Amino acid sequence: IGKEEERRADGRQVLAELRGRYHIDAPGGLFTVTGRIDRLERLPDGTVALIDYKTGRTPTTGELLEGLKAQLPLEALMAERGQ
Repeated sequence: IGKEEERRADGRQVLAELRGRYHIDAPGGLFTVTGRIDRLERLPDGTVALIDYKTGRTPTTGELLEGLKAQLPLEALMAERGQ
C-alpha cells in the first residue's frame, strides 16, 4: 500500500485493464492486433508507464529485437496512438 501511495503522490492517473488495438497495413490486407494493458500510468510530464503483471521478468534486448517478446512493444504502440 505504501508503494502505491508513493506512485500516486505525484498526481499520476492510473488506468487498469485497458483494451487496445493496432492496425497494420500488411501485404495480404489490414491486420489488427488486439491486446489488454494491465496498468497504464499517465505521468505528470505527459509520458506513460506500462506495467504488465504477468510477464515475470523484463525481456532481454535480444528477445525484443528478435520479436520473441512483442507484448509490451505492441502495447506501447497502442498507447502511443491512443487506440
